Amino acid sequence: MKKRNATLHKYLVAALACTVVEAAASASADPMAAPQKSTATSAPGVKEKAPADPMAESQRTQAKLRSGRSAATPTGPIMGTTVASAPTDQSAPAVTGSGMAKSGPSHLMCTFRISKSGKTTLLRSVEVEGEPVLPEFSAGSLVYEVSNGAELVSTEGVIDPFEMRATPGPEGSENHGHHFESNEEAEVVVKIPRTKLADANLDRMSVNFYQYDGGDHEEKLDASLLRRLKANYKLRRLGEVPARVLAGEIRKKAIDPAR
Repeated sequence: MKKRNATLHKYLVAALACTVVEAAASASADPMAAPQKSTATSAPGVKEKAPADPMAESQRTQAKLRSGRSAATPTGPIMGTTVASAPTDQSAPAVTGSGMAKSGPSHLMCTFRISKSGKTTLLRSVEVEGEPVLPEFSAGSLVYEVSNGAELVSTEGVIDPFEMRATPGPEGSENHGHHFESNEEAEVVVKIPRTKLADANLDRMSVNFYQYDGGDHEEKLDASLLRRLKANYKLRRLGEVPARVLAGEIRKKAIDPAR
């Protein structure tokens, strides 16, 4: 009996060893084989969850991060900074001869040097936005006239620019007491309303300077009175800049008012 049990025990041990060896050989024969799918079924009414897609999961994560940054970024202007808005009109305004872009009404202010002999030279000109301020009353004995062909553009009477006041000299001198002296040259500012440096009608404009030929000056000047004064020889021409010269000089000697 003991002998039979020992034989049976050896047989069982040998069989178990063969089983283990076969299983190990089967596993090492195909290490790349895909694992068997589970045959277990889900519970009724429950959908089986699809395996995760790594690319889709990465895109969803990046989208969440972007939306988080957008929510944290202020949408309005930050205090202490300047926010530049995009231009709505790409067309640039016309640039005048002075290099300044102008829009709306403008006028020219031209400074002339004039001598008692009648020599007249333009020193500088500038285009200024808006209408010029012209006095309601004539201020003095020198008159300038700006014409566009035969049409009067502007006229103004100014105080005698050649006249200067001097302080009294020492007692007994020729200049004792208050007295007046006179310069041979003077500067006069002429205003040309509703005119820009780029205007074509500037080529037709001229400037004339007059002095009253005796008598008091008129207190208020206009086109009608100016014609009568000239017709009655009450005004003596002192100097002029004709149309063929004036426009070129004004544009050439124009300065930028911002400088």
